[in-house]
Amino acid sequence: GAREELAAPFDATSRFRFYHLNANTAQDAVPVLNEIRGFELALTLEELGRGADPTPFLATTSQYVPLVREAAGTDQRRHLLGAVCAGGTGTAAFAAEAVRARREGDTWVLAGTARHVIDGDRADELAVVAGTGDGVGVFVVPAGDVTATRTPAFDGSFHVADVAFDGVRVGDDRAFVGVGVEDAVARARDEAAGGLAAVEVTA
Repeated sequence: GAREELAAPFDATSRFRFYHLNANTAQDAVPVLNEIRGFELALTLEELGRGADPTPFLATTSQYVPLVREAAGTDQRRHLLGAVCAGGTGTAAFAAEAVRARREGDTWVLAGTARHVIDGDRADELAVVAGTGDGVGVFVVPAGDVTATRTPAFDGSFHVADVAFDGVRVGDDRAFVGVGVEDAVARARDEAAGGLAAVEVTA
């Protein structure tokens, strides 16, 4: 049943399969992904913590997905979460004090380094909360555009990295700023903290 699927171990090819319980394609799975949170996600994360799961599941589902879901517009959310449903990975950096974004022409230019980013060295996409002249914004950056340096962690299987965003340019299709973004970031941060706590319960 669904609970058994959620609690099952995840390997490199199947860790996102529960997104597809009620969907046939990656894009069809986006509405399912939008709703999987709370108890269902916490149950999965607790079980993965018990088994010291080494995959990027924690960062993707409890860090990256909430930030994109809360901050992005409908079309961008469908595109970015569709990539996750197809097996892509992501992480989030709540780094408004350390990373800044400034407008330059039709793009945003980032500067600064986010510290201690979960899976910052191996996620496909990084959603960073950066400070702007008008508050905060969320900017989604491909891994190839940043410089990530893995840092030591007490648990050797746990990936944590410092991620440098200096000079990274982000187009409007991957930049979420304006009214409501600060509240969206707050909601996503709460969910991210809850996800990490769920893993630690049984770790």
